Amino acid sequence: MIDIVHDAGGLCFYDQANFNSTMGISRARDIGFDASHYMLHKTFGNPKGGLGPAAGAFGCREELTEYLPKPVIERDESSGEFYLDYDRPKSVGKVREFWGNLPLIMKAYMWVRNMGAEGIVEASNISILGNNYLEELLKDVPGLSKSVENVTDRRMEMTRYSWGELHEDTGVSTVDIRRRLTDYGIDAYWMSHDPWTYAEPFTPEPGEMHSKENIETYAEALRLIAEEAYEDPETVKTAPHNQSIDRVDEERIDDPDKWAMTWRAYLKKTGGPNGEADD
Repeated sequence: MIDIVHDAGGLCFYDQANFNSTMGISRARDIGFDASHYMLHKTFGNPKGGLGPAAGAFGCREELTEYLPKPVIERDESSGEFYLDYDRPKSVGKVREFWGNLPLIMKAYMWVRNMGAEGIVEASNISILGNNYLEELLKDVPGLSKSVENVTDRRMEMTRYSWGELHEDTGVSTVDIRRRLTDYGIDAYWMSHDPWTYAEPFTPEPGEMHSKENIETYAEALRLIAEEAYEDPETVKTAPHNQSIDRVDEERIDDPDKWAMTWRAYLKKTGGPNGEADD
């Protein structure tokens, strides 16, 4: 596919969102990609808690470096000192947060340096093993089905599942289940990209840091919640019950007369700090 695109004069970009299964095993450059993005909040020792915190590492071929956002960190060969290079006329411009999510970046860097090449390959293998082990544990969870059931080969990374059957039987949605999961002390899972292509999606993503015990605890919690949905659906529908904030009023989020992207915009809509907006 890459050869076809290149023959037509195009460029190929690799979104390695789930790099857990291939780090140290394959390289985007060797495959032929022109640029690649790596999510640091899924791998390199960083957890994906609370749907983030997001951070990414971006790499490209030398021919594309002149278009990178500025400033770029360069090194003065004569003095050996590093400096910020703003003189890049073909740059796409400045990215808003230049430093990015620095804690994640530093943690990923230190993790890679400590793991070394052999350790990174081992982490990939553990991630692959963890994903396939979780799949075995989820096979018999009531109301849960694998989205692409005809794929029987071992998976390299995440599998998307559907709570569609459970929702039809009980009225409990995937949003309800992920909220109830927090009552078990487990972070709410990621559902799916929008728009959903499968009913009530659920996407588990155990990476290289999850132990066998973690995966078993996760699967058992989902099993218990599914059983709750069939026995007492209201308990799941009204979750979470053990959090400081139970449920956010999502209608306010969808109401353009009430939500605002900035504090200044909010004050403008409500008439100032002492405006007459509803709480």
